[in-house]
Amino acid sequence: MRVLYQPIQDTPGDWLEVDSADWDKLGSFSLNAVCVQGVVFGGADQQSVEVVGNEVRVYIWHDSPIDWPPGTRWARVIKFRPLAPDPVLGGAINTNHSHVLYVEGDREAAVRAQYAGNAKVTFKGWHEFDPRRVAPKAGAWMQDAKYKAHLAAQTPCGWREWNEGLAPSELDANGRVKSQRPRGRFLPNTATRTFILDGSGSAGAVHQFPPESSDQNAMIEDVLQTPVTLVSQNVGGGAEVMRFVWSTEVSVPNEIAWPTGNYRCQLDVSAAGAETTYGLLTQGAGLGHFARINAGLTADVETKCPSPAP
Repeated sequence: MRVLYQPIQDTPGDWLEVDSADWDKLGSFSLNAVCVQGVVFGGADQQSVEVVGNEVRVYIWHDSPIDWPPGTRWARVIKFRPLAPDPVLGGAINTNHSHVLYVEGDREAAVRAQYAGNAKVTFKGWHEFDPRRVAPKAGAWMQDAKYKAHLAAQTPCGWREWNEGLAPSELDANGRVKSQRPRGRFLPNTATRTFILDGSGSAGAVHQFPPESSDQNAMIEDVLQTPVTLVSQNVGGGAEVMRFVWSTEVSVPNEIAWPTGNYRCQLDVSAAGAETTYGLLTQGAGLGHFARINAGLTADVETKCPSPAP
């Protein structure tokens, strides 16, 4: 499986590429970031890549005695498997990741809360982590300007570009996995209404919370013919933020009170940082939910939390 990596350099360059099986053949250098299937790893004291059966495993750990003294150390292992049809999504081609977090001390409670209800994340104690990994690459502190220059040099790469093992008919002219809904691969609606999250601005009906940090978009019942990619640069620093808001037009769905039932939102996230959690979630200051708003577009009248994935 292809692995993208970015060394720390005086003049930052774009991603370099190596096959996961050849990670141990790379020379010695300080490493800024790694990207596999659109998941970006950075900021760790050490990073390693290993192949175990049909999995590619990325190891990152934080054990600097200055930044992470005993009692605060932690590590993450993400296991990547080849893209394949996902029965939960009606056979749509999807990623298949799972995470193991090794946490030490009081930080464990906060980390567990961050991933509450996520069946793909398991937890272990720091003492269970073995740092004897294959050809680990050390990270290094950089001045803010230099770090931002490295980020700016990275070409965004989404999971659809990891096409190993897929038939040519599954790929578009650029070698990326085709959109799956037009191919009839999606979870059929079993409730009353289905809306598509459009990437265009929503005129006339805008959820106003919080206006200083939201990207306002339309929520439509028509089929979205051309997918639109939304990019957020307004996350990071450990803070929660409501980043994207989708609103229907006025008087849609025109229900005085919303019925009891399942409210589900399916997001297609092409690329994200390994430490980023997302969704219609309430986490700290990020108050994600479905909302029925008043006619003045100023307040929630009723809210519903998303139902767990089937």
